[in-house]
Amino acid sequence: MSFAVYQRFGMLDRLLSCPDGRSHCLACNAPGPTGAHFASCGHSRKQRHDEVVVTHLRALEAAGFNARVEAQMQHAQRKIDIFYVDPQPESASTQRVMADVTIQQAYQPMSTQLPNTRLILSRASKEKIRKYTNDAAVWRASVQPLPYTTFGAVSKDAQQWIARVEQAAIAGAHYFPGLERRFKVVWRENISFAILRATAAAAKKGVHKHRAAVARL
Repeated sequence: MSFAVYQRFGMLDRLLSCPDGRSHCLACNAPGPTGAHFASCGHSRKQRHDEVVVTHLRALEAAGFNARVEAQMQHAQRKIDIFYVDPQPESASTQRVMADVTIQQAYQPMSTQLPNTRLILSRASKEKIRKYTNDAAVWRASVQPLPYTTFGAVSKDAQQWIARVEQAAIAGAHYFPGLERRFKVVWRENISFAILRATAAAAKKGVHKHRAAVARL
């Protein structure tokens, strides 16, 4: 909770102090380490990403999907975060879905300007589509970008994805709107909180790794 509050008010330098004056992060080798840097430190960024991917998998399973994570498909150039068959495909030629999660830094650590969150997420979506277009064509799949920010902001693409998963859950009798809390609200919250928790944990590990490296010098 304290991490989320400090991050929201741009005060991570006070929480994740890095007073040693090093020119680069000794956890991931990025230049100019600040407290805010550790919210997206490369040292444990993949672990954060993987934890958030698992939360998406849980949402799909709750809706009755049979999905695979970190799938290395034949002839594909790279691993796919989440791969599954869409029970309600928008096109008969794209019955599979290749979904990829990305978590963008919500702001520039040393900038006083408010971030354009919509633009940040839109660019991330376009990059994911570009990255997976060739692999998707081989597998006759659609590319589903799932971008978020470290604040837990949800992109338009991710919102639409959650809504489609909810509709599939209703169609498959895995969710009953009149009896249960709104499926897409629950899982949107679950994903956002997973991002915040994992970001805090990753930042803490990055700071500890940096400080441990400094202590050995």
